[in-house]
Amino acid sequence: MGEKMKNAPIFYTLGQIRFNPILDMHAHIEALQVEFRKSGLSGFNVDSVPSIQVDTSSIPPKLTHANQQRWRFTNSRRNVELVLLTNSIVLQTTNYGTEDEFISRILNFFGVVHKEVNLDFVDQIGFRTLDAILPDDKHSLDALLRPELLGFYSSRNGELKQNVLEGSSQIGSTGVLVRRVVILHGPLGLPLDLMPITLEINPKFTSTNSWHAILDTDSADRQQIEVDFSNIEERLRSVKKIASNAFYGAVTETALAFWR
Repeated sequence: MGEKMKNAPIFYTLGQIRFNPILDMHAHIEALQVEFRKSGLSGFNVDSVPSIQVDTSSIPPKLTHANQQRWRFTNSRRNVELVLLTNSIVLQTTNYGTEDEFISRILNFFGVVHKEVNLDFVDQIGFRTLDAILPDDKHSLDALLRPELLGFYSSRNGELKQNVLEGSSQIGSTGVLVRRVVILHGPLGLPLDLMPITLEINPKFTSTNSWHAILDTDSADRQQIEVDFSNIEERLRSVKKIASNAFYGAVTETALAFWR
């Protein structure tokens, strides 16, 4: 299952390592940017994302809406980006190669942050993939997706606009797997939580304007561990394997032969 397909359907990949909050992260950005440029991330941008802070000292807990600053480091081809927040890094790419390459890169970036701010722990590791299931003249959507994931698409009574299927699973005591299948007609379906997407997506995916499916697979391990790189790598590979198994369980042998 670790094979690299010649015509792989994957068009967006994210890896996350969440750590103890560094409230003065802004004071380290200049030093971090110097190091990230050495790895090809020469582009730089700052924005903010809405967040909710929970104060459990009161009853009921008090919710405060705020904006969390984030720093974005992008390569010149705009197909790799590192997003840094005060408590996490997210590596995202539209040019996924192999598992080893991706994990090596995110661990390298995490190492740069750890060296600069001296982190204490990691409490979540995640891996998320978006796959576009695009039929062609020889392969219908029914032939590429498992029957149980087709939902109302199988009957298409009336003028079906879209079909959404979502499920969440507990994996062991600390793992969570969220799977979404969206079937729609029109341009490539992109998750709202990732918008706006600033990376360049391969034109073979963005050129679609007919029926297709998006497999959104999100695997995470939520437990607090010390900053031990071998342990972090092991957990990255574990959540990646869970996501891969979910992908292979969603598509048919016909699809795999088509993409190989």
